[in-house]
Amino acid sequence: MSADFSADMKVPMPRGGFRKEKVFNLPRDLTETLITGYNAPLRLVVVRRLREQEDANAKPVPTLTDAATLRGLLLGHTEQVLKLEHRIAEDPPKVEFYHDVAVSVGTQSVQDVAKEFGMGSIKSYKLLRDEKS
Repeated sequence: MSADFSADMKVPMPRGGFRKEKVFNLPRDLTETLITGYNAPLRLVVVRRLREQEDANAKPVPTLTDAATLRGLLLGHTEQVLKLEHRIAEDPPKVEFYHDVAVSVGTQSVQDVAKEFGMGSIKSYKLLRDEKS
């Protein structure tokens, strides 16, 4: 007796309507076997990497009943908020410049100008930085 992991799914078409697609819902062990095939070295690398990711995601959740833990979390978040507020205070000139560029009419991007001169955008940015100095 074999398990049936397949199902039919309706997939929307760009111009309306649907088409029927067969999908497979495999359990983890079969999925890992499928992606690694019979290549033992590859399977070992994949299994190790999956375990690393699982271990990284399994970090313990701090106990929120401990006053010291709560104080540490609050201080950490307060420091982050202060840093972000400082960045926000420094950002208005950058935001204003971005807005002015975004709404400007009749301008060309650096990439377009670079193409007109037959050079890449990286080279043109380097040229602009060198000329600025």
